[in-house]
Amino acid sequence: MCRPRTRPRHGLRLGDNYTVNLLAVGDTYTLPDVSHPHGVGADPSASDYYAPFSGYYPNMPIFTDALGDKVLVDNIATYFADGTAQASGARVDAIAFVADETGQASGFRFRFTADKQSQVAWNFDAGYSMFDARLKISTIAAQFTGIGP
Repeated sequence: MCRPRTRPRHGLRLGDNYTVNLLAVGDTYTLPDVSHPHGVGADPSASDYYAPFSGYYPNMPIFTDALGDKVLVDNIATYFADGTAQASGARVDAIAFVADETGQASGFRFRFTADKQSQVAWNFDAGYSMFDARLKISTIAAQFTGIGP
């Protein structure tokens, strides 16, 4: 689920005012109420929680198929949970783009970062869960070489 932390400016949905929860099998979700207007996701076992970015996986990649099959679950969640922090802060980047035959490309960048509220959970049966990951969505443009007939 994805929810804005604050109201988007000028009606745009691009921005960095979003938080994301990725729930694994067995996690729970409490429906929204007055005190939690976006609901609450949780892992059933408190012992499974830890702070993101333990440094288990070095060399943070930029995933180039952000909207591909299981990318959010298998790649982004894994590196958000156990990847090394970047020089500018803990983050995982993924991009999705379309390129034409001249190599002109446009698309989106999705940047997931941890803050003080961010947590992850992992257990053998369910895999990874992400709670309160910050998400920034921005547009990208690129020129690729070697594309064409």
